[in-house]
Amino acid sequence: MKPQAQLQEVLADSAELFFGADGAAAQRELRRGEHALPSVDLLRMARVRLDMMSMLFEQFLSRHFKYLRYFQVDASNQLGLEFLLIKEDRIAIPRASSGPFLRVEFDLNAAFYSRVCPCSVLGKYNAGVVKKSCNMANCLMTESGSEAMFHEKRKEARGLTTDHGTEKAMADDTVAVLGHLATAFPVGSDDSFMYPQLLPMFGHMHILFNALEETVCKVKQSEDFLDKMKTVEAFLSDREMRNLFTACCLGEASHGEKDTHPPVRPHKLKVRVCCVSKC
Repeated sequence: MKPQAQLQEVLADSAELFFGADGAAAQRELRRGEHALPSVDLLRMARVRLDMMSMLFEQFLSRHFKYLRYFQVDASNQLGLEFLLIKEDRIAIPRASSGPFLRVEFDLNAAFYSRVCPCSVLGKYNAGVVKKSCNMANCLMTESGSEAMFHEKRKEARGLTTDHGTEKAMADDTVAVLGHLATAFPVGSDDSFMYPQLLPMFGHMHILFNALEETVCKVKQSEDFLDKMKTVEAFLSDREMRNLFTACCLGEASHGEKDTHPPVRPHKLKVRVCCVSKC
């Protein structure tokens, strides 16, 4: 939620989005303050996230489906923190169906979908392969209802695409990265590898990205959009400009910026933001 957002308004808008006309009564009650709601600060302190609900839902799905999983993993340094992104393409196979009839009737396109695995910021500076491996393994573990289900899930991983960074070493992970499983399997056995049926494709991610970039850059409609995105990126990477924007446009000074910078009209700030772009 944005700092200036009010929880009751956000929930009221969500009621309309999820329930349509049936949510009108809930909207009125929320906007009138008829329901006691926790403060935004309390929610942030409690770290309430939809990620937790997503993980519980994955446990439910695992009881009804088996999967073929294909991962794309990459990390990026932004604003002094390293962010890890794990994208999963997977095919859901119903547990209740099997045999030749499933192969005949199975719709591969309908069973295929993609998702972004819930992962948190790794921390400051560059994270090593062990930390990234633990993040990915813990993500699968929290989405498993039992240890047996976790072992089944890690064996469902069939493909891994990375660049040539530290993430490529995740293909050789062993269960030793998780302390309680360090001695669960003989060293060097198939089961001792975190993803025993995984086929890694190092550098293939760059091929996909380069093809996408070349295609997008040839579309005239995207040129202006990309220029604006680069301007926003340059602006967000400039700490002085971010603080000045907060002080002058949002009315909240950061680290004394309001005292050190005179008031700036929005149109002047907009001109300066455009000049920040390195394009």
